[in-house]
Amino acid sequence: MGTLLALAVAAKIAVYMVKKLIRWERFVRQFRLARITPEKLNDKLNAGEDILLIDLQDQMRHSVPAPGAPARQ
Repeated sequence: MGTLLALAVAAKIAVYMVKKLIRWERFVRQFRLARITPEKLNDKLNAGEDILLIDLQDQMRHSVPAPGAPARQ
């Protein structure tokens, strides 16, 4: 009975881990698809498209703001 219980717990943990791995893979794939090159961004800005640009990099790393970005305070 103890062996059966241990196998059931191990199977439940394995299923949980596989679900987490699948969820992580989907997130990473979606993140990769959401990225664009600087050239494509420039083309979209020049075409007048409405764009929401979110910079997730360290603010101290770059001193040049994106075109059209509000000034820092």
